[in-house]
Amino acid sequence: MRIQDLKIGMAVRYENQKWKGTIVGIGREEIEVIFEGDGALEYIDPMFLRPF
Repeated sequence: MRIQDLKIGMAVRYENQKWKGTIVGIGREEIEVIFEGDGALEYIDPMFLRPF
């Protein structure tokens, strides 16, 4: 996905994974996502994110 298409609070998933994540921050090159299940904050390149 493009950074312009992302919004804070949007539900996303990492490539083909089943875990649902929520965007909590948008940086210059990475997106901050908290995933359900482990609750970990991850910094992910937006090209690996897909809409949930």
